[in-house]
Amino acid sequence: MLPRFALANPMLVLVLVLIALIAGPLSFLTHPSREDPKITIRSASVQAQFPGMPALKVEQLLTTVLEEKIREIPEVDEIKSTSSTGQALISITVGDDFIDLNPIWTTLRYKMEEVKSSLPTVTKGPFVDTDRGDVAMATIALTADGLDNAEMHVTAKEMRRRLYARVPGVRKVKFFGVLEQQVHIEFDVLRLSQLGMEGREIVDAIQNQNVIQPVGQVEAGGTTLTVQPTGDFETLEEVKRLAIAVPNSAGQSLQLGDISDISLMYKDPPGPHAYFNGQPAIIIGVSMTDGFDASAFATGLNTFIGEAKAALPLGIFLEFITFQPDEIKTAIAGVLNNLWQTIVIVLLVVVAFLGLRTGLLVGAMVPLVMVCSILVMRVAGIALERMSLASLIISLGLLVDNGIVVAEEIQARLARGEERMKAAMAVGGQMSGPLLASSLTTIFAFMPLMLMPGSAGEYTRSISLVVAISLLVSWAVALTALTLLCMWLLKPGEAVDEEKAYDRAYLNAYRRAMGFIIRWRWITAAASFATIVLGVMLFANVSKTFFPASERAQLQVTVRLPVGSNTYATGEVVNRLQAWLLDKQQNPEVKNLVSYVATGGPRFYLSLSPIDGFPNNGYFIINLNRFEGVDGLAAKLRGYAFANVPEASVIP
Repeated sequence: MLPRFALANPMLVLVLVLIALIAGPLSFLTHPSREDPKITIRSASVQAQFPGMPALKVEQLLTTVLEEKIREIPEVDEIKSTSSTGQALISITVGDDFIDLNPIWTTLRYKMEEVKSSLPTVTKGPFVDTDRGDVAMATIALTADGLDNAEMHVTAKEMRRRLYARVPGVRKVKFFGVLEQQVHIEFDVLRLSQLGMEGREIVDAIQNQNVIQPVGQVEAGGTTLTVQPTGDFETLEEVKRLAIAVPNSAGQSLQLGDISDISLMYKDPPGPHAYFNGQPAIIIGVSMTDGFDASAFATGLNTFIGEAKAALPLGIFLEFITFQPDEIKTAIAGVLNNLWQTIVIVLLVVVAFLGLRTGLLVGAMVPLVMVCSILVMRVAGIALERMSLASLIISLGLLVDNGIVVAEEIQARLARGEERMKAAMAVGGQMSGPLLASSLTTIFAFMPLMLMPGSAGEYTRSISLVVAISLLVSWAVALTALTLLCMWLLKPGEAVDEEKAYDRAYLNAYRRAMGFIIRWRWITAAASFATIVLGVMLFANVSKTFFPASERAQLQVTVRLPVGSNTYATGEVVNRLQAWLLDKQQNPEVKNLVSYVATGGPRFYLSLSPIDGFPNNGYFIINLNRFEGVDGLAAKLRGYAFANVPEASVIP
């Protein structure tokens, strides 16, 4: 059917080929790209806090209660919990069979709202985090000379507003290292005693005033109106002006600021915080909308940051820590380099064995199939990443088979004296079925990669899809465009004497080898079986890893202090380590670094899972000038930590 259509409409086929050759490269330039295939992170976390509560009580009163409620969700496959002083952290993993996680996470949030009434009254949370799979395309450090964390937070929030408004493709902007502030009220005990007042009465008055939840609804003319209370505190001055009734004074009252010292202070001990090159910082994680072009996103973000740097007040600095588009560009460039080399090798081999004219015709089919495959990938929503581009390389050695069969069969028929149109039509009718069956056989051989459950199947799915696309496209191209070109451009040649054609040295050697194998067939079969068994046995010694090793000029370091250590102790160790790392005489290979206390920051790499946010945990991302320096710095850091930081486990 396809050859008949092509031969009946040659100009239409040529126009379609021309459109593909123009549209394919243009589509490639704006094709959505990423470093690795997108996989679903089927995990979430639940955190609850009760400051000062011992770990055993946390286990009994918080962790166990939360776990029992979470187990009511049938989709949950695994629950891991950690109870420490004042904090319960529960990690939840959903089964691999579930793709749409939003209903599951909605149920989880609903269950956590239900369980609040079963927790101690002053418990903070439970807080549900379902964004663990978000990958930050860029992490940016905001530092400032002479400004505290709260003032930097104001600048960061303004940047977030402008990022959403001005940079296309921004999905989410998250902050790390923002310190929690609290209103600190210190009573004048002597004054309270003279007035006959108690601290509990003042606390109740503050809580009754600072109500921020709706108190009810009113139905009016078919419209539901929400009743909101007024008087909740928005500034520190409003807290100071709060009227407190004086007991037994005939309605007299005093302002809260008259009987207490009120100030805004950071939580003590501090919560999760961050440093950049040794300076206190707020880290801004920017994630990109799925399917958006990483190159366009990088251009927009770079332009925005450049303008923001110029507009910021003196003493406030912005610096990229990680920039995923650069890594994507490097990864794709490496695979594309292999792809071009493979194309050249395939073309040379085809020309060497088929002759110049036939080889060039079959070789011309390769770039056409590539650009058509990229167009189909664009329509199917398959991004350019390691697996999809590697699949194109795999398919290169397979897709030329269709072209070779069609070209050689037309050449043979022309050599036997058949008329060109008749030869092309006969080859198309005779070969379309067998070539399709051959292509489908190869496609089905790759299907198990797509059908694997869970993250493994998601990661390798594009291999099966791209191989299927490229082989089916090559089948269609071989029976249309290549058939036309062969009909027009192949020379009839002379009739071939098959006996003379096969009387060549390498063919005679092959014939003798096959005769030996058939004569000693049982030995050959036994040797083949033994080779298979040996291969299976040796495969057990092959190292296995799901994600390839990173080749970034970057070192990640985890710091763990004994359980129960607070953020003061962890911060002191982190500061000691970063002071040594930033010493240019000791470590000239270090470009910059970011360090976290009680948090792991954003996920900036697909295979990276941020550390748990416990007070005794610290985390470093160290950017180096060259990738070759990573192992050397890791070895030096282990030696320094062993000698100078005995109280902590430092793991590069």
